[in-house]
Amino acid sequence: TTNGLNLMLCPVTLPDGSKNTVSVSRVEEKMGLHGSPTCAVEFDHAEAFLLGERGNGFRAMLDLMNAARLGVAAQGLGIAEAAYRQARAHAADRVQFGIPIIQQPLIKSMLSQMAMEIEAARALLYRTAALSDRMEATEIYLASDREDYETDRVTLQAELESGQQLLRFLTPLCKYLATEVANDVSRRGIQIHGGSGFMAESSAAHYHVDSIITTIYEGTSEIQASFALKEMGKGALDPALASLVQDLKSLRKNHPEQVAQLNQGIADIGNALPTMLEDISYAMLNSKRICDMIISVMVGTELLFQADASEEKGALAEAYINRKMLEVEFNAKRILSGDATRLARYDKILGL
Repeated sequence: TTNGLNLMLCPVTLPDGSKNTVSVSRVEEKMGLHGSPTCAVEFDHAEAFLLGERGNGFRAMLDLMNAARLGVAAQGLGIAEAAYRQARAHAADRVQFGIPIIQQPLIKSMLSQMAMEIEAARALLYRTAALSDRMEATEIYLASDREDYETDRVTLQAELESGQQLLRFLTPLCKYLATEVANDVSRRGIQIHGGSGFMAESSAAHYHVDSIITTIYEGTSEIQASFALKEMGKGALDPALASLVQDLKSLRKNHPEQVAQLNQGIADIGNALPTMLEDISYAMLNSKRICDMIISVMVGTELLFQADASEEKGALAEAYINRKMLEVEFNAKRILSGDATRLARYDKILGL
């Protein structure tokens, strides 16, 4: 149990100037992320000071981690963008069979998918970060002693509560998507570089080993999916999907085909969810699958808002929606099958 845990501050030097009995025993050797040392710390009856309320340490740690998840999502997005840019530049320079390899259909497809995944992660991250800023501003506004509210206090409080619920739902989805994209894009970057990308000193390799930790710390991708599932159980999904439906109404005139595809994707999620939630084990088994489905319709809507900005963004939105709505349909069928026998098969495979 986490009840009763405290958050403590343990300084190296105590207030009286004496040295505390805390020391760094070693610096760990990691695969990557060498610019951020990870150390083993030893405490020998060291003095520490309580931070926050007694017994509330785990809750405070969760608050810290939840805020950090957007930072890790941004880190993942940055790694993916850097890996993509380098891979694209290499593909434009590297000549094989008389043409730059960027002109080869398979490489062109791979780079396009990398660009599409990055834009998807960016769209969801920016939406989530903007919501976080709005909620923080609303909270500060309500906490002030101002009386000249442009909107009545009750309405603002309701908006704050619904917005915070959506933020708790989007944050794990955002971290899950952006870090998995970093892992996937940087891996493909090595492939595009060929043998040189496998060299330990190559930037392509560095991007990939640095990306791996983003899917692990501040909660693994599997934990993010379980957190999102927990928020669904608290009712976060229905208003999120209802908001998407309203957004799509404003896009129907210019993009009728894509709006119809996204509306079908939303319907597929609604149809699959009751079957998934009938059993907790089955729900956990499919938690990443349902998260992928929700992310696809959310990101597809965001990209559709950007589609009229340029020909490039229009093509990207169309390609993303065409690809992802097929995956949503497939995942919905997998969930609706209600096939929990996979768990029994996994037990046999693992000898459990």
